Amino acid sequence: KKEKKDKEDKSKKKDKEDKPKKEKKDKDDKSKGKDKKEHKEDKPKKESTSVSITSSEVIFFPDEKMPCNNGSSCKRKQCNFAHEPTGLTRMLDVLSSAKKTLDICVFTITANEIADRVIDIHKSGVTVRVITDDDQRVSSGSDIQRMADAGIQVKDDASKFHMHHKFAIVDKKVLVNGSFNWTRQAVLSNRENVVITPDKALVTAFGNEFETMWDMY
Repeated sequence: KKEKKDKEDKSKKKDKEDKPKKEKKDKDDKSKGKDKKEHKEDKPKKESTSVSITSSEVIFFPDEKMPCNNGSSCKRKQCNFAHEPTGLTRMLDVLSSAKKTLDICVFTITANEIADRVIDIHKSGVTVRVITDDDQRVSSGSDIQRMADAGIQVKDDASKFHMHHKFAIVDKKVLVNGSFNWTRQAVLSNRENVVITPDKALVTAFGNEFETMWDMY
């Protein structure tokens, strides 16, 4: 009987010792789970370009300088690029505001700064389509093939005449249109204009023209 009592006492003592350990383990597990959940919730969300187009506006070129890739945070003492907003940065911001679709119909695209932004927009998940002139597609400095290699859908007119449009449609809601070819010369030297408008009638008209050409080519 004494041996049985001693065994029971040892068993109770062991249960008493194990209970705090188990409670501590359960508490630690809950804490880890909470930390993991909080870490997941604190993960930063991908930021998107916020541009509001509520009325029509016009951008006139030339710009004095091409924009610096580092913007206002540039630390270079002698940087010959623009660190403040320019006509080109405004146009690029409007293009980058695309969430679903970006349809581009431009005679020639040779400005790497613009082509790079279009490729980035494509990589962000936006459906990008490009129509261009067949002669300009293979001209010196053209960025069209680079866009195609990046996975962007590209078509040309395959005609002895020119596909001379210069417009883009953002999310089927905003029209970017004007005399402006997407070249460095147009940015820095030529007298050019770009009209940005949410006018539904104009967006629809240019959208229909784009779809007609896309089906044709």
